[in-house]
Amino acid sequence: MYWLGEVVTKTEKRGQGIGSALIADIIKVATARGITQLWLYTPDKQSFYRNLGWKNHEQRTVTGELVTVMVLELCAEKP
Repeated sequence: MYWLGEVVTKTEKRGQGIGSALIADIIKVATARGITQLWLYTPDKQSFYRNLGWKNHEQRTVTGELVTVMVLELCAEKP
């Protein structure tokens, strides 16, 4: 399993597409390496990730915090 973790932008830089661009680059690298799924968990940014194509998988508690585990299905590049 491959996980995306801790995508953070400074408060004053949010809403400029920086986080989305970082995630898009990670997806390109993962796809090129033949990775077919990426996973993440978030306590409060579910709609942001849903807008990027991620799907809810489950909710669980991690270190005392309720989070949503999400998955993104990728199409691996063919060699």
